[in-house]
Amino acid sequence: MNVETDIKKVGKSGQISLGKQHAGQYFREERREDGTIVLVPVVVVSRSHWTLRDEAKIRRALAWAAKTPPEASDVDALVAKTLKQTPGKRRGR
Repeated sequence: MNVETDIKKVGKSGQISLGKQHAGQYFREERREDGTIVLVPVVVVSRSHWTLRDEAKIRRALAWAAKTPPEASDVDALVAKTLKQTPGKRRGR
């Protein structure tokens, strides 16, 4: 994982500039007990674009993510698994 660091100063208006490459993007702000603030990029979907099936999938995924601790992925194993799948057989939804 490539990690870049930078020091930003909060301006008088309480804002931090992340750069033009992030203009218009949404971030979830996580404030932790130790004072750390983490910005996590998110995608915002309006409720009018959800179908009932999508909402159920999203709620299940959020519930799974809340109870499942993150773990490192073995990227080489994932690539090998993908390459082993036969081209004619694609997994459907």
